[in-house]
Amino acid sequence: MSASPLRVLVAIDDVQRAAALVGHLRAAGLDEIIVAEARGDAALKAARLLHPDLVVVGGPLRGPLDGAGLATSLQVPLGISIPVLTVTDPAELPGLLVVQAQLLAAALPVAAATAGA
Repeated sequence: MSASPLRVLVAIDDVQRAAALVGHLRAAGLDEIIVAEARGDAALKAARLLHPDLVVVGGPLRGPLDGAGLATSLQVPLGISIPVLTVTDPAELPGLLVVQAQLLAAALPVAAATAGA
């Protein structure tokens, strides 16, 4: 049985930086980019509807909810743990994704076992 792809939500307010982040994510093998949002409140709504495995925040967001507020809001109302990776420079992303993949690999089997209990 093959593992399902990680579903990634990208939240960034700059079109060029969003394209760079999505390019780095795809180059790292994360092809299921479910949405790219420029506003924190829109990213929160998308996360509630789509339940991503990872949220990548690339700097400040438009609207009333910033990146830190988004991360906090994802944890509290959903009652689940969605990893949030904050990237200030898209060139940093490949190295950060290696660390994130290791953390997800360690955490997902535990979450799957708990869900099946």
